Amino acid sequence: MKLINVLSEKFVKTLEDHPYHRNLKTFDKDHWFGGVWKTIVQSYMTKGGMKNLINDKGKIQDDLFKMIEDFPIDKSKVDKWYESSIKYLKNNYPGLTIGTSQKLINMLIKYILTSHYSIHTDKKLSFNLRKNLELIHIPIDVEVLKNCRKKFEEFKKFIYVQNKLGFGNNLSSWSNLESYSDYEKFQNKIRVKRKELRYNSSLEFEMKELWLPKKK
Repeated sequence: MKLINVLSEKFVKTLEDHPYHRNLKTFDKDHWFGGVWKTIVQSYMTKGGMKNLINDKGKIQDDLFKMIEDFPIDKSKVDKWYESSIKYLKNNYPGLTIGTSQKLINMLIKYILTSHYSIHTDKKLSFNLRKNLELIHIPIDVEVLKNCRKKFEEFKKFIYVQNKLGFGNNLSSWSNLESYSDYEKFQNKIRVKRKELRYNSSLEFEMKELWLPKKK
């Protein structure tokens, strides 16, 4: 069995239990989006901006799935798709940032791919994603940043610890990130590191090296 299958099965099984309670074995747009939505809710609780997004939740869900359905099969267009998709959410839904927009997109893609690779969902939605697996971005959040900095010396020049964990030129927390350039630099650094460690994709690298389940 390939590493992506093993890691995906572990991820899907972990998300079934407390505190996640997310079923990735059966495709369900509302349930999957609800799980992704929860990953950004906490950051808005502290900023008081969640009320501005509640009314747009349904439209954001529709846009998110539509964008992923249009994920390019042409490798040369993948990075441009990420940029246009993340900026579209940020520019069309006041309250979303580059950071929270990337989290919505990248977490949903992770759900779709891990569900497929753990032999649960059909192939249609994941087809173009799988054809470009080596180019897939990882979700950025505080745990990913913390573990990158902790485990890999070269990330210490890009990820800083002051009052909070930040990265890039503006020392942004992941949820407040407004610079697509800093986001792109981080994803490129992840690609370099995963190749160095001989992972076939950044997603495998993230699940093996950076993602730790929450304590039950």
